[in-house]
Amino acid sequence: MSDRKEYLNKIHEFYEHKLRSQLKDKYSQCNTCDQKKEFIEEDGKLIYSCGSKSGKCAEQYIINLAKYIYYPLMKQEIDEQLHYYLDLDKLKNYIDVDKELKEQEISITKFHKLYNKSKKEYNKQNHIKSRSSSIKKMYSTRILDKIKQQQILKEISSKDITEEKKQDLYREYIGINQKIKEDYESVIKETETIDPYLLIEEGSVTNKQTTYKETLTKK
Repeated sequence: MSDRKEYLNKIHEFYEHKLRSQLKDKYSQCNTCDQKKEFIEEDGKLIYSCGSKSGKCAEQYIINLAKYIYYPLMKQEIDEQLHYYLDLDKLKNYIDVDKELKEQEISITKFHKLYNKSKKEYNKQNHIKSRSSSIKKMYSTRILDKIKQQQILKEISSKDITEEKKQDLYREYIGINQKIKEDYESVIKETETIDPYLLIEEGSVTNKQTTYKETLTKK
């Protein structure tokens, strides 16, 4: 089993067993354990225990939850740091700021690297390039559709046009309107969902005991 699959399975298992133990007493203990199961939710961790402090009825496994950052907030904080950095270079002719200047340059470089890396990951997971391409394509197509509609209106206003031809042109004009609407809705649907959270650390599972696997009920 891959680490990712085991991680997701264990999260599902943790909450499934927790719910069982809360609904019926017979699921609250393992067959060989005297204590009740514990489902501990700590900051960044989920711990499944059979209730004891040590031995086979102690902690069964620990789920180390994946860590994420909120990209918009991180970007804002980086922008603020870069914007409010004191321009020490202007002071170097008056006071000795060489050390501080070097430290500032190192910090600025680190912020730029962090920003560029996170932006690349954000754009990748949200398919920003393909979204942008779809939007540009829609607007280019819309311009051509509008030009075609103008041509149709010009034909309709012609004195030599028959009533039958005029009706055909009206239907074509309305058809283009419908196409423009559908193209717009399609792009909106494609681009409306954005995931602002970036994964910075994968989740993992630390297996410790297997008592919980042997039995789920106390006989």
